[in-house]
Amino acid sequence: MKKILSGLIMLFFCYDCFAAGDGVCHNSDGSTHMLNLSFGPITISSANNQTGYTVVDALTNTTGTYPVRCHCDDQHGGQPPYSDTTFYPIYYIGDPAPGLILDRAMGGLNYYILKDTSGSETLSVGVKVFIINNQYAAIPFDHLSNQSTSPSHTCGAGNDGSTINLDSGRSAKLSFYLRHPVMGTIDIPQTEVAWLYAGMSDDFPRTTPVSKVTIKGQLIAPQNCEINQGQVIDIDLGKIYASEFSSTPGAVVSGRKIKTDVAVSCTGMSEVRNTAKINASFVAQAPSADASMVTTSNPDVGVKIYDRDGSPVRVDGSSLMPADMSAISLVGNTNGSVTFYSAPASLTGNKPTPNTFDAWATLVIEFSN
Repeated sequence: MKKILSGLIMLFFCYDCFAAGDGVCHNSDGSTHMLNLSFGPITISSANNQTGYTVVDALTNTTGTYPVRCHCDDQHGGQPPYSDTTFYPIYYIGDPAPGLILDRAMGGLNYYILKDTSGSETLSVGVKVFIINNQYAAIPFDHLSNQSTSPSHTCGAGNDGSTINLDSGRSAKLSFYLRHPVMGTIDIPQTEVAWLYAGMSDDFPRTTPVSKVTIKGQLIAPQNCEINQGQVIDIDLGKIYASEFSSTPGAVVSGRKIKTDVAVSCTGMSEVRNTAKINASFVAQAPSADASMVTTSNPDVGVKIYDRDGSPVRVDGSSLMPADMSAISLVGNTNGSVTFYSAPASLTGNKPTPNTFDAWATLVIEFSN
């Protein structure tokens, strides 16, 4: 009779498990040190709000030291003696957090894509983590030594080694890269960006990170308009004879209305693409008592302002002149112009003393819905 022998083969396994002597340092309290960075709001000017603009080393933050213990690097199959019972340097691995996607390498930094709260990918981040005796090391880096020559530390199985309070991994710097122009405000939710591992040798394996870097913050590109490309608007009223001024205060000099078209360029308007109205107002440096005229350096001469339709404009900022603007683009840009007329007028009714005169006013762009 044949006997059938049955047997049971049992396979025991553990993910992310290593021998007690793996040369790895672990947080002695069983937790992972968290370096949580909050930034902003960082304001991006209209001149810089374009693809490719970088904000370098925008934030440095420092937390307290944190304790670890290191497992001896076992060269004897789990049996003592261990190859190292004392050691000096600690080595570090710095990785991007799992799930981050590399966008580009530039200026010695790897930039990883960030998602904002709306799911858009406008921004990339580059991370540098402080490693003692190495300043700030750009993620990623591999088995970077802290170059320590003292004091000596002891290792052991589990928590048998000495406690080491780490400075490395408790400070970081952030740099940002604009993948697209910022449309108004973007909010970055709490996001892990870097994991830091520590060990006793230049070949220890990745197990559990001793420190993680998270970021959270806000970037803003305010609505902005540029008038006449930032240049002063000069209006020449020409040569006027004193006899042309009326004896009636407020009366304009006949035939002297000067038309002016001022170029206007606005950015950061994407959030109000369908509702925004752009207007302009006049604010005189020295308005007349009733704000109907801009006073001049000649005490008897004023300047009246009219909108594109010929209606009088108050020069205290209370009258709005419509701007003729193009449709706001998908990236929030619009261009156009403001048209107004200037006319010399009698301020007092007195005949002015012949001489040159000047006057100053500010053209202000206003947004309304």
